Amino acid sequence: MGQNDDLFACLCRAASAVNYLAHQLGGANRGVGFQVKSELCSAVLMGFEDQIKVNGIRGGILGLDLTDSVRLHCPITALRPEARAIARRKARSAPAVSPIRDLLNPAQLQGLASLQFDNGLAA
Repeated sequence: MGQNDDLFACLCRAASAVNYLAHQLGGANRGVGFQVKSELCSAVLMGFEDQIKVNGIRGGILGLDLTDSVRLHCPITALRPEARAIARRKARSAPAVSPIRDLLNPAQLQGLASLQFDNGLAA
């Protein structure tokens, strides 16, 4: 591993650990933990844009795969402005991850609900 790979791995582990810790904390400490996670996510986005995957932004929350085993969620507004711009740009090419009911209008949803399928079994 090169120095950049080591730094990337270290930042990913730190972001994951801080996320876990923040979820264990309460009160103001919890907020501070999530702020630290947002700073780490910003650093990864700004320094290693090509190594991470943005899964999209839903309800103001960024879905971010730092590695195959590290997936984090972060309010987009909690990121640094440069990181926010990178995340929004990468999110435009992310596959849609919305529930199908959110993508269909009521008539389409009703039509889908009324479909009948032949399971191939004779009665």
